Amino acid sequence: MAERLEALQAEVQEKEHIIQSLESTATSTLEARHTTISELDTLRRELQDAQTQHLEETAYQQQTIRNLKKKMVDLKRTLSKHVRASTNQNGVNYPDLPGTDSAGSLNYPASPQMRGPNDDTYSPVYKPQTPRHDNDDQIDRTATPDAPDVMYLKNVILKFLTARSVERKQLVPVLATILNFSANESQLARSSLEKKWFST
Repeated sequence: MAERLEALQAEVQEKEHIIQSLESTATSTLEARHTTISELDTLRRELQDAQTQHLEETAYQQQTIRNLKKKMVDLKRTLSKHVRASTNQNGVNYPDLPGTDSAGSLNYPASPQMRGPNDDTYSPVYKPQTPRHDNDDQIDRTATPDAPDVMYLKNVILKFLTARSVERKQLVPVLATILNFSANESQLARSSLEKKWFST
């Protein structure tokens, strides 16, 4: 009987040891599970933060690109306006001088704008003059045309005197139009300009 009791006690102790081992394993497993769940939650938050940051950076870059494109369009439009404002009827660009605004337009009171000869609203800076001919001997000197607009002529002459050599040559047709040069007079002016001005 004593042996039977000892055997049962040994078996109980063994079972208790197994239970303790299982409980310890279960505790470790639960701790590992909690740790894994915590790490998983952390990874999910980091992933969500990374996705949010990526979306914000993408939106910022897209907005920056849109702003740059808009600024480029505005700069092109502004450049176009300045080019059109500084280009005269013959497509010649002139430097700014006293008596001109920032766009290169002449500043003088109530001066009419020069338009193309085919424009219905053509309004030259001087009144219509008698056509000139190459043969100056055939011109009726008694038929003196009306004088051109003095302020406009003044500004053109100032431009001519202060311009560079190439621009002076480009201003010859403008002066020829204002002063109603004949073809021979225009050619003489160009030739004289090339000899006297461009040789220096």
